[in-house]
Amino acid sequence: MDEYASELISKRGVKLDGFLLDDGWDDLTGKWLFGPAFKHGFGAIKEKADSLHTSVGLWLSPWGGYNKPRDVRVSHAKENGFETVDGKFALSGPNYFRNFDRQIIGLIKNEHITSFKLDGMGNANSYIKGSPYASDFDASIELIKNMRAANKDLFINLTTGTNASPSWLFYADSIWRQGDDINVYGKGSPVQQWITYRDAETYRSIVRKGPLFPINSLMYHGIVSAEHAYFWAGESTDGPGFCGPGLELLRHRHAVAGAVHHAFNAEQRQMGHARRRGQMVTGKQQRAGRQPLDWRRPNAA
Repeated sequence: MDEYASELISKRGVKLDGFLLDDGWDDLTGKWLFGPAFKHGFGAIKEKADSLHTSVGLWLSPWGGYNKPRDVRVSHAKENGFETVDGKFALSGPNYFRNFDRQIIGLIKNEHITSFKLDGMGNANSYIKGSPYASDFDASIELIKNMRAANKDLFINLTTGTNASPSWLFYADSIWRQGDDINVYGKGSPVQQWITYRDAETYRSIVRKGPLFPINSLMYHGIVSAEHAYFWAGESTDGPGFCGPGLELLRHRHAVAGAVHHAFNAEQRQMGHARRRGQMVTGKQQRAGRQPLDWRRPNAA
């Protein structure tokens, strides 16, 4: 947070809306309690965020997450009395809903979390006997209503498990564009292929399946800055040619940050705020990432 404060806020005047902590903060019991790294809660992080005039967001997964962490959480379901469907937590289960709802409201009121990434919403075709909810989707809507009652100004993103229905926007602020976090498609460098894949997935899963869904209400997925890259290991990460137009949302590993990333990130954040204010983005700002766009137009499926 100190590095972002120095490089983006102080040096480049960027407004950061918040820092969102992803998977890894809980104790893996499935109860959504603080893990060892945060045994005293998020107070210190909130204090630092306040000093930067920004906020704190948090990831939770109604169905329990992914891969081994999910399996560990769900392995405690029976001892906790939590309902499951197909090896995942069922948000529509009365016991699990009661705990999940209580924990998330506590995070809003006690930890002052102002944005949520709810990752893995469940299903719309399984009913749990005795539940007041017709499905996990039905329970999700009730959960969001309760969250809004605790803080009407929350930003809520629904990630995996939704569909391209604009009806979700009656309750949440954005949904996931669908598909893989990272993949490649088309021509160009690995990074350009990643940008093209992201656009192609949005076309396949959102534009074609839900033509009424507004694209600006998608979690689109920006640059992933990590030590272990799937597709472009060893490639230079210097300059806008690597970053493309995707730094408005940044999944970031602290160890790989650099001055070039910060400078380009600052420009991209300013562009994002300009678009939300209805201002024009200049041609110079749009050049990064043009090659994969040029390839995509004649090759759209």
